[in-house]
Amino acid sequence: MLFWHKRFICLFLLIMTAIAGVVACKKEDEPAAVSHEREKVPEEVSGKREEINFRLVDDETLEVSGYGEWKEVDDQYWYEYDEKNKYQIRTLIVKEGITKISLAGTRMEYVQEIFLPDSVKEIGERAFWGFSNLRRVSFGNGLKKIGKGAFEGCQFLKQALLPDSLEEIGAYAFEDDIRLEKIVIPSSLLQWDKSAIRRCPSLKEVENHSALSCEMYQFGKCITWLVNGKEVKKIPARNTGSAVGTKIPVCYDLNGGKACGILPQYYQFGTEIKLPDCVKKKGHEFICWCDDKLGFFVDTIEPGRKKASVAALWFRTYTVESRKKGEVMITVDTTGSCSGYEGFDIRYSASKDMSHALYLPEGIINKGSRKVENLKSGDTYYFQVGGWGDSEWTEEADDAMNDQDWMGKRKVVVK
Repeated sequence: MLFWHKRFICLFLLIMTAIAGVVACKKEDEPAAVSHEREKVPEEVSGKREEINFRLVDDETLEVSGYGEWKEVDDQYWYEYDEKNKYQIRTLIVKEGITKISLAGTRMEYVQEIFLPDSVKEIGERAFWGFSNLRRVSFGNGLKKIGKGAFEGCQFLKQALLPDSLEEIGAYAFEDDIRLEKIVIPSSLLQWDKSAIRRCPSLKEVENHSALSCEMYQFGKCITWLVNGKEVKKIPARNTGSAVGTKIPVCYDLNGGKACGILPQYYQFGTEIKLPDCVKKKGHEFICWCDDKLGFFVDTIEPGRKKASVAALWFRTYTVESRKKGEVMITVDTTGSCSGYEGFDIRYSASKDMSHALYLPEGIINKGSRKVENLKSGDTYYFQVGGWGDSEWTEEADDAMNDQDWMGKRKVVVK
């Protein structure tokens, strides 16, 4: 009896030891299980690329939805919307859920307006840099920070009506926005760096609702800032300042031509004037005005010019005609034009702003004609020539065709 009792006790001890070992193993495994669950958490809140969705509402509107941070998107993914529809997207709508926009390096040159939701807390560094046709931004009421250079180079943006939630504006945030006319500084702003509005010569009105005294640029005494009729260098807290520009003379080199109308003799610094084409030269066709200092085609005196000097560019021949059904003939003779160009490419579009432009495969060197066929009878088309030098062709240069010096826009109705 004692023998069986001892065996029973030994068996019981062995079973208890085995159970304790299993429990110990489980406890050793538990940290790995916890770690695995933690790895899942960032996927639910980080706003990874795969969390961002794109939808073309129509040919001109792109909707961006998701949550978290909208970062740069892989080229192959973005090009679906940027390259294929590059000349179509005019409106960008960001939906509620996105908290930060970090799109540095992604340029959508034809976007004209952007709508941001209240959920966007931060616009990252250079997020909308190079959106060169941007005209309007609707900010959400939850925005806290605008990053460095966020709207740099948005040369058609006219107003920055910043929300009362905004606390920080980064350096150079609106730099080179040459047509920016008004900015509203909210009461919530905690600091001001005047570099945020560097090279904004059109700025005429600043509403300062903050408790800060905000320094302005004077462009070497070309701009005078006034508050309640008194000249100032800073806009005091909770005041509105207005700017007045000096008069700048405009100088013309007609290159053997003469005026046949009124050419503006002055422009006011910080404004923009249209240059008329009321000039003529016997045996020549007026093409455009060229900036004497910068050396490229201009059709206006842009804001911020302390000296304005332009020269007339003439071709012996430049005609765009429709003589046959569905056809347009372009004829160019640049002999003796002193344009500085080796030759000219040709592009055309059904849109006045030259969106959806098509390019002829072969340009013209000095003198020649090119024909465009299979155009729709009765439709209106616009044609331009674009100058190029004698440098070697590169893939980069071919990609930059849209940025070259296009001039001499002509309108024609196809027979």
